Amino acid sequence: MKKAMLVVLLAAIALFAMVGTAHAAASDAGTVTVNASVNKMVVLTLSTASVDFGAMDPGTSATRSVTVYVQSNTPYRVLRSLDGTAALLGFSVTTNSDFDGLHPFNAHGSAAAPGEPQAYPETYKITNLPWTTDSGTYASYVSYTVTAP
Repeated sequence: MKKAMLVVLLAAIALFAMVGTAHAAASDAGTVTVNASVNKMVVLTLSTASVDFGAMDPGTSATRSVTVYVQSNTPYRVLRSLDGTAALLGFSVTTNSDFDGLHPFNAHGSAAAPGEPQAYPETYKITNLPWTTDSGTYASYVSYTVTAP
């Protein structure tokens, strides 16, 4: 009888074990690795591609405004050069911007948020148009280059 009782008890334990296993929650986990390489990018745009001072008399001066915009996700440098007949016209460019240094992508603590274009206002000037300049039409060129070292 003890043996029969033991068999019944073992059968009951086996039955509960199978029922418990049948109702146990199953789970598993997996991981996906996502990679992306983000490139350095700088974009330079100008508020205008041409500035016309019109007809001027010797000894007079005039100014025009141009804004240089730089959008970047990395520090950058902006370079400016003047070519053509700048000296004959008394032409110069002045700025409140520091083009000489390396700029973070939101330079000078400006209102531009990271990734938004940073504005660099420039003043184009013809100062005291020289009397020694012959009459005619002259062209000067202002070139801007932005680089991300």
